[in-house]
Amino acid sequence: MIVVGMDPSMSNWGLVKADMQGRILRPIAADVIVTKKLSKKKAKHAYKNQEDLERAMLLSKGIAEFIGIDTEHIYVELPVGSKSSRAMASYGICIGVFSQVRVPFTIIRNTEIKKFVGYEDLDIRKVEKEEVIKKMLELGHEKIFTGFKKNVHEHIADAMAALCVGVQK
Repeated sequence: MIVVGMDPSMSNWGLVKADMQGRILRPIAADVIVTKKLSKKKAKHAYKNQEDLERAMLLSKGIAEFIGIDTEHIYVELPVGSKSSRAMASYGICIGVFSQVRVPFTIIRNTEIKKFVGYEDLDIRKVEKEEVIKKMLELGHEKIFTGFKKNVHEHIADAMAALCVGVQK
């Protein structure tokens, strides 16, 4: 069964595709869809909603291409709310983009990722990115990082963590 793990983000949407046999995952592809804000020069001549729309369209296209026609299930750690209005706008865009995906999915909660990584205190606000990367390396999933710059490893690791938690359900 082909499954995909996702770590949604407006700027760096992490994706990992794997072959799942029972509870065994064999990663076969990884990607990070990177969308950039407009340069200050271009931003002077465009509205923020126009930029958001263009970035959402890039995400939708990239996700559709990555999941293809062979993906049977998706495990996704959806973003949670935020205190800033800009972060909430990005949150809404991510939810909207994901809602277009027509593949069965399971939502993975932040607390499930915390438990998987080994955090005892589930009230900790955020799992440190280095801890998730370390966990993926411990599990022997180092190949998913091949060819990617270190600054996007956290997004790939989070997508893989969503898969790992998902197969345990």
